[in-house]
Amino acid sequence: MRRRDFIEGGIFLAGVALSALKPAAAVPDPSRWWLKPVRLFHPNMRESELRGFDTGRFVASCAATNAGGIVVSAGGIVAFYPSRVSYHYVSPLLNGRDVLKEVTAQLHTAGMRSIARVDFSKARADLFREHPDWFARHSDGSPRTAGKYYNVCPNSPYVGEGFAFPVIREILTGYDVDGFHLNAGGFSGHCYCANCQQTYEARFGSKLPERIDWKDPASKQLVAWRYEVSTECFARLQNEIETIRKDVFWTGELAGLDNPTWARDKALDIVRLSRSFSSLMSTVDNAEPYPDLRWVSGMTASYARSVGERPPIINLKVSMRAAGWAHASMPPAEYAQCAWQAIAHGAGLKMPTFGLAGNIEDERNMPVIAETLGVLKKHAWVFDDARAAAPVALVWSQPTLELYGQDNANARYADCVYGFHAALMENHIPTVVISDEALTSGQLAGFRAIVLPNLACMSDEQARSITEFVRGGGALVASHETSLYDAGGNKRTNLALAEVLGAEYDPASPTTAAKSAYMCRRQLHAITAWMRDTSVLPFSGRITPVRPAGVAAVPLVYGYTPSLVDPEEMENPIRTELPLLVANVFSAGRAIYLPCDLDGFYTRGRLDDARRLLGSAVVWALGKVPLLATNAPAEVGVVLSEKPGFTFVHLINTIGGRPLGEVVTVRDLQFHLPIRSKVKTVRALLHGTPLGFEARDGLIRFTVPQLDAYEVAVIEKTTA
Repeated sequence: MRRRDFIEGGIFLAGVALSALKPAAAVPDPSRWWLKPVRLFHPNMRESELRGFDTGRFVASCAATNAGGIVVSAGGIVAFYPSRVSYHYVSPLLNGRDVLKEVTAQLHTAGMRSIARVDFSKARADLFREHPDWFARHSDGSPRTAGKYYNVCPNSPYVGEGFAFPVIREILTGYDVDGFHLNAGGFSGHCYCANCQQTYEARFGSKLPERIDWKDPASKQLVAWRYEVSTECFARLQNEIETIRKDVFWTGELAGLDNPTWARDKALDIVRLSRSFSSLMSTVDNAEPYPDLRWVSGMTASYARSVGERPPIINLKVSMRAAGWAHASMPPAEYAQCAWQAIAHGAGLKMPTFGLAGNIEDERNMPVIAETLGVLKKHAWVFDDARAAAPVALVWSQPTLELYGQDNANARYADCVYGFHAALMENHIPTVVISDEALTSGQLAGFRAIVLPNLACMSDEQARSITEFVRGGGALVASHETSLYDAGGNKRTNLALAEVLGAEYDPASPTTAAKSAYMCRRQLHAITAWMRDTSVLPFSGRITPVRPAGVAAVPLVYGYTPSLVDPEEMENPIRTELPLLVANVFSAGRAIYLPCDLDGFYTRGRLDDARRLLGSAVVWALGKVPLLATNAPAEVGVVLSEKPGFTFVHLINTIGGRPLGEVVTVRDLQFHLPIRSKVKTVRALLHGTPLGFEARDGLIRFTVPQLDAYEVAVIEKTTA
């Protein structure tokens, strides 16, 4: 492979060793098995399936999935055991049986754990009539409903001593379960029940706002308060469990990054909830072709791992319920690549089905479940205690999603993060997704670059922390309105990072709306060196008007054609002075500013020019010597992790349309990466074959002959 090929299509990292971000956390108690990536299978048992239920057959079907734990329907909406708790509906189909006890005992005999699924989010009409104050309300006072059920308010006694606590105590004292899985926690939307109104007024001395007005500070206060209520609710449930038994696993269904509006509606922020669960569990339920979120499973896993500092769980929905087809499976190739992404980024898996094996209509993904959980089981040593090895941190900001995204959060904010993350993956730049809270918590020391996709809401403290990071030699890449708003969502008169970015906000700069817009080359620069045969790149999106400051370079400016005309009259684009790419050297570091939503544009249009420019910007900001390169296609994801004595190169093949219909085999993938230690062996984990390699001058070169859906190149280093 030629060096030029690497420069144009490979990975480039800063001149630092690829090492773990921080040492692995000590495991305080070996009985806490959830501190390793877990393998859970969740056959959502329907009440009707109690008819003729065969416990032995059920446990055998679960064992066939290679799961280490099974999520078993226990209680809440329906009790699958003879409960004595008031208001707990016991299914008449039990006919005197105790299915929870039978299943738990046989699962333990078969070497699997029993995780009791409970749902305290809704209840039946008879309870609503008896305790109407326990239920969520719209602003007009009408109850919130979900089908024939009534949604419960997390502020009500139902989620405490009124119902949830007695159910938890009953299960923990009567059954040898290994943990709990809470379904559908949090709010069901904004609630205006009497409990919420009284609690809010007691806290703030004012009435609960009846509607969200993003210009009103009271509305922002309401949004923050809802997150606090959800967090407190989960913490109370966790405390109730740990009061009885300390060794019980506790998790709940949270929203993945593919569906941030779900998280907003339910007021679930995993940063706040990171200490309210044994493991953070995020649901990924995206199988729709647009927008192309092929990397969102790994993105969610990376984010949850960095926030919780322990292996999270990706709850990977097998059916296409979100797309409207609850009884149809996600295409197996798509489902598998979502699972491979998750485990490559250090997560465990929970694989749910809607119904028991043999009863569901579409079982095409049962072999995928067995295969992916089987890899986690057979090769646990690769995944246990491994840490991400990535010098780049991409930042997700929940405050920006809320206060800046407002009623159009995906288009205004989330699409920018999706696009930049996709560009990093497709330029093969190993990246960890972190929370904006890490910007001021001393967690940046392990990184060489920070990427801020339209991180509009930024505190003064965060701005100072980023400034010092770049001043000390770090790299910064930011887009659109990053730092233009304060932590409360109020617009500043200038960018808080103006000095670092080499640009000042200039709302007086003229912008021209055009059907045909471009990023036009203004001056030669290393960032745009790949643009050998073109001086324009297509662009359609939002622009932040700025003017360059200091010695910052402006390689690209905004250009447009005022109207679409016949070829005989088509002139070259009109170039303006409005910067679309600013490159700045700040003290010992470098900063790139894209005062536009090029990242969001990449999410919307997936044009390769945008991918290459975003990747090139990060490479220039990192500077120094390129240390890792590959000839892998953009659609092959590369994730690096390591543990003492080993480096792991995870390869995820996503070549094809969305959802992915089939696996396209790729051959002869070449990799060059830095290695400090002497190398003993390199081998392909799944194929089980040794890989030839050459290691010298601190660089290892090897080739993976064949990549199907997933592979791991295991580099074993000598201890001498």
